[in-house]
Amino acid sequence: MADSPSRSGVFQASTDKRLEAFAESISFDRRMYQQDIRGSIAHADMLASVGLLTREEFSTIRDTLKEIEAELDADQFPIRFELEDIHMHIEQALIDRIGDVGRKLHTARSRNDQVSTDVRMWVREALDTVDARLLELQRAFLSRCERDFDVVLPAYTHLQRAQPVIRPPLLDGVYRKTAARSGPRRRLSPTRQRMLAWRCGGRRNHAANRS
Repeated sequence: MADSPSRSGVFQASTDKRLEAFAESISFDRRMYQQDIRGSIAHADMLASVGLLTREEFSTIRDTLKEIEAELDADQFPIRFELEDIHMHIEQALIDRIGDVGRKLHTARSRNDQVSTDVRMWVREALDTVDARLLELQRAFLSRCERDFDVVLPAYTHLQRAQPVIRPPLLDGVYRKTAARSGPRRRLSPTRQRMLAWRCGGRRNHAANRS
């Protein structure tokens, strides 16, 4: 019997270990488990709001997903490479624990929807982290400007030493580059805005519109 849910009902023999090693992404996409669980809880809440889940079923799914998240936080969640990615790991754990109610979570959502949503959420939060660290760097430059007026350094021209200068103008120049309209923090903002676009069901909706 096939040992991966993604291939069950298609192949009878077990998957070759070389294919499992080629197809798996759990070794790097497990970092998105928090986004995957938050997205799944939101999706389950939507299913309950339109009557496809009862509120009791939603509560069961939500509470079980939070249990799984706690195990992942504590690095106590078992990883199986035949399950390929973090999405299938969480989905299979949910089904193993609460049975067919867990299968209902996949209603009205494709794996492509799930991956796209998780990646966008993860990238958005990573951009926020980068932005916060750049802000800390800018503040550090300004702080040194106030403290280093007695530090003298050689300026350079054409890779050769030139006249001596004090350090603050050099640090201020670096600060201004990071704070400029074309600086790194300004470039992060439009990328973050694009990550806010919700794409769930986009391909199916596009196909439906074309038909």
